[in-house]
Amino acid sequence: MTSASSGLPEWVRELAPAAPAALRRSVLPSEQVEEFAARVGNGAAGYAVELGQAMAGRILAEVPELDVDGIVQMVRGGCEAVALEAIGVIAGVKDFAVEAAPGVLLGPAEVVSRGVGVEHMLRSIQVGHSMVVEYVLDAAERLVPAPQRFAEMRRITALSFGIADRLTSEMAPGIWQCPSGVGGEFGRSADGGDPGDPAR
Repeated sequence: MTSASSGLPEWVRELAPAAPAALRRSVLPSEQVEEFAARVGNGAAGYAVELGQAMAGRILAEVPELDVDGIVQMVRGGCEAVALEAIGVIAGVKDFAVEAAPGVLLGPAEVVSRGVGVEHMLRSIQVGHSMVVEYVLDAAERLVPAPQRFAEMRRITALSFGIADRLTSEMAPGIWQCPSGVGGEFGRSADGGDPGDPAR
């Protein structure tokens, strides 16, 4: 399953975007995209960019509160950054992280200060996570040989949940720095209860 020359799973090396020009359409800094492509190949990098764009499209469709000027750009950049990181983690790439994952996904305080509810941000992570799982499992089903497919799909699912958990945890510090009442809203949204209840 792993290529001796690249160290990447063979099926990851076979990933390819639907549009050959996908890499050129990235909204991330070109040097970061080029570095990622050098690590995983142009095909997998283009696939990741398309995944990020698809994530953004679905999030904006399902959470229209985020589809406003100034925030939509954060959604698009954040989704691409998360998609690259997700494909990198699944590919086993070490020590690679995209720094341009701001706003809705990794820096919520500014977005909340503009009147966007925390529940919308949490929903964006749920939608994005389901998109990653859907896209990558579909690719694995097509590309991974049958004897290894079940184990690889379990691995992908576990890794994707890990990414979603990390994004949610990285949201928390920004939330607690938001204006009064917002942190409590986050607590109720995240755990279904009142964070101020001593019984909790």
